[in-house]
Amino acid sequence: MKRASLMILLLMSLNALAATYSSTQQLTIIIDPPPPCQLTVSDLDFGVVAVSKIDNSSYKKLPLRFVFSCSEVNQALTVKMKIVATALDDTTAQTSVPGLGVQFFVGNAVTPLPLNSDITNQGQPADVVARGLSIMPFIMPGESVEAGTFRAQMSLQMEYQ
Repeated sequence: MKRASLMILLLMSLNALAATYSSTQQLTIIIDPPPPCQLTVSDLDFGVVAVSKIDNSSYKKLPLRFVFSCSEVNQALTVKMKIVATALDDTTAQTSVPGLGVQFFVGNAVTPLPLNSDITNQGQPADVVARGLSIMPFIMPGESVEAGTFRAQMSLQMEYQ
């Protein structure tokens, strides 16, 4: 008799251990809408550059091809564009060749754009887009550059709010 009671007690204990508990959880996910503006920049190839002809003022300014578009027109939208690059100085982006850099210009301007700073006019990129950006090779003062292939890396960054 004692044996049967003990077995029943063990079976009841196992049932208690096998009980299922459930809990309801609430998950909230916030999905940001796609950005209202897109910026696409193409690669640029200077081709053959004659080092002896780089005069740091007018040699071979090439247009930088980029597309800036906004899906919604909102007067409250503030957009800033800036060129982000490793700098040799405030206006010259470093290339893979020591002493050789590239500078960026808006339209026919003779003064290069400052790197890593806002290049738009009062937060509106329309002026930059309308006049276009161009790039020119630049030899740092006092440097001599040997012939060869060079590469430069930069980003055209867009911020909006």
